[in-house]
Amino acid sequence: MSQFYYEVDKADLARVEAKLKGMETKSPSAIRNAINRTATKGKKMIVSGIKESYTMKGRAYGKEVTIQRATTGHLDATIKSQGSPRTLKEYKYTAPKKGVKADIVKSGLKELLSAQGGGHAFIGKGKIAGLIAQRTSSKRLPIRIPKSVSVPKMVEMVYKGERGSEGELDPKIKKTLHDEIEAEIKKLM
Repeated sequence: MSQFYYEVDKADLARVEAKLKGMETKSPSAIRNAINRTATKGKKMIVSGIKESYTMKGRAYGKEVTIQRATTGHLDATIKSQGSPRTLKEYKYTAPKKGVKADIVKSGLKELLSAQGGGHAFIGKGKIAGLIAQRTSSKRLPIRIPKSVSVPKMVEMVYKGERGSEGELDPKIKKTLHDEIEAEIKKLM
């Protein structure tokens, strides 16, 4: 599980209350609104980074990245992601007569070969119908189903700036939070 936690520090809260002299009761809801908009924008940055870096089919990763929103009683929000490693069938792949080629991180199709001499990958039949499989040796069995990274790992890679064009997201999200707080102050004045 991957999660990123943002909370307004005491200095920001004091600054907001000082600017809203006489309207201190409105400052928790203003900060809550700013935190929730920041969390939504942060999630969009993360999901867009995944979309531009990985070839996962569908939009399942967007549903696996969730936000625990701030309330006036708890001025914090959390961007969370849960999920297990994905099968290669969920990514861009091609299955010519000999072997399977897969592309997980938009860098071009690469042929899947077994490191233990089991040969090329193939599309399974029977109990493993439709899955990309590989033999673990030159014998017929056992067979393994290769997996890719999980959505939480993708989120972590995008957040750290190792994937996607945004670069490291932590400073961008912190700046967004400060901008959103300033916008909320302007609304109330």
